[in-house]
Amino acid sequence: MEDRRDIEDWPYGNIESIRKKVFPGYHDVVDLMQRARIEMKAFERPDDPNTKFIIDIRTTNSVKQYTVINNFFKALKVRDLNSSHLIVNDELIIDAKAFLQMTQQDRDTLIKEAETFKTIKDFDEIELSGNALNVCKKYRLVFEKQRRDGILRILTAFQVQSRKELTFGKVQFEKLEQHDIDRVINVFRESCKNYNGKCCQMIRKMADRFQVDNVLDFVAVAEYTVRRINEEIASLRHGKHNPRNKPERMKDVDYYLEIVADKFLINESGFQDNIYYEFQTKLNVCARQYLEHGLRFKTLMAAANHYDKHSYLLGKLRYETVTPDGYFKIAREMCSSPEGNPTWTQDGSSISWQNWRPDGVFASRYDNPYKGTAVIATLFVKNRRRQKCDSNPVTDTC
Repeated sequence: MEDRRDIEDWPYGNIESIRKKVFPGYHDVVDLMQRARIEMKAFERPDDPNTKFIIDIRTTNSVKQYTVINNFFKALKVRDLNSSHLIVNDELIIDAKAFLQMTQQDRDTLIKEAETFKTIKDFDEIELSGNALNVCKKYRLVFEKQRRDGILRILTAFQVQSRKELTFGKVQFEKLEQHDIDRVINVFRESCKNYNGKCCQMIRKMADRFQVDNVLDFVAVAEYTVRRINEEIASLRHGKHNPRNKPERMKDVDYYLEIVADKFLINESGFQDNIYYEFQTKLNVCARQYLEHGLRFKTLMAAANHYDKHSYLLGKLRYETVTPDGYFKIAREMCSSPEGNPTWTQDGSSISWQNWRPDGVFASRYDNPYKGTAVIATLFVKNRRRQKCDSNPVTDTC
């Protein structure tokens, strides 16, 4: 039978019994895990899977087990003296709380994957193994190699040499934290057709027009702009426009993207202006509910973007018309008592929650336990059967 006292005593028990089982060079990692465990208990997370990992360490006596434990710690190091982050095989930076919340199997998977990443050169195709992909989706993780690759591809798309040369509105790329870099990368990879140069220029142009001053607003402007661009492309493809001048071997969708991008960048027939003023109108429509009711989205632009992106899906359920007031009312109701698999984020700054309704409405919320704040990340209709494998680790976060 499992010794529950071992779990209860862990944050305050004899840490030396653990430290003695690992080489002295790993003591800083053990000590960081100890501090993280105390912090996790302070936020009422006593039943995390890491408790089994702790018991394994404290009851290990055999030489074989001793070797396994030290091989495990060999892959880890503390980022710096005052940091709460671990570095896993030099390829994954993760807060100790986020690392401890995992099962031992998931931790082992990440350690092996990080070791494999060392052999991948910049711009080589990065493909996670099946198990690692599932772990990364489960905990919303990004490897350093993935981040470096994304940065290089953005610099290439804009034909610049360093992050210092790139701004999006008032957002300075070189000064972004890792989680914000991940959001920017995801926008240019997913929304910009895998770093398409002209698509990247359109997003940057609109960010400049709105003079966005934070990454959440940049993501909101980018996603809204791309939706309007895609609508224009669809209109051309299904209209009478004949791609007679399309270069050989060029896909239709790429050809139409070139046409729409050129139209946008030179503001032909006020095309760019129309998108700008449409979003400005959407902001004005949402502003009253945002200011009066505290929508819990972190910014007004984020709220307006999510309303534009997802409200029509709610209307397809049982709401004939989902007004901003109706949409944000649903958001407040669903996120007042979040449920399901609270998870520490990779940087350890917040805890994510998920909430589902039987009719398929999904909401996600992020709590910052240090500031006592909570913000809605997203609200939309989704097939619950795809819940575990279809979440976006970057853009649908606050």
